[in-house]
Amino acid sequence: MDFLLNKYVLGGIAIVAVIGGLAYAHSRYVDKLVDAAVMAERGKWEAAITKQKAEAQAKLDQLTQEVAQKEAADLEHSQQLEQAYVKHVKSLNASLAAAKSAKLHDPGTVARSGSGSGCATEEGKADTPKPTSETSEGELSPVFTGFLIGEASRADEVALVANTCLAFIHDIPQGVN
Repeated sequence: MDFLLNKYVLGGIAIVAVIGGLAYAHSRYVDKLVDAAVMAERGKWEAAITKQKAEAQAKLDQLTQEVAQKEAADLEHSQQLEQAYVKHVKSLNASLAAAKSAKLHDPGTVARSGSGSGCATEEGKADTPKPTSETSEGELSPVFTGFLIGEASRADEVALVANTCLAFIHDIPQGVN
């Protein structure tokens, strides 16, 4: 009976071994099928990602080139504005140099004499004597003349800077593409 018992035990062990082997083979087969499906799906995704990367790189290159062109155009424009500004400053300086020897007069004032106050007033307009010579009567002092010419020069330069800035701002595009 021991022999029979061993036979059944050995037969059971053999059946379990065969079933285990079949289960293992089946799991390996299923794993290979799943792996093949996953790899096929993964290949599709990788191809799509590679295509998107290539499209993105092409778009980036295009936009980078456009930005470089716009920057070059902006640089050229700002250099032109700068050259025009320098030209106008030289013109203003030449005008200032010519004006330094000028003598300014206030036709509303007269030299202080006897009854006149030296200043034109509404009520005293008829009583105030008229200047006899434009060279000395009503002439402003050299210091005051220099002050007025200097202030006029600074005002011209401020106006030039403002106009240059305004021209630059008007040339800036109003939107971002």
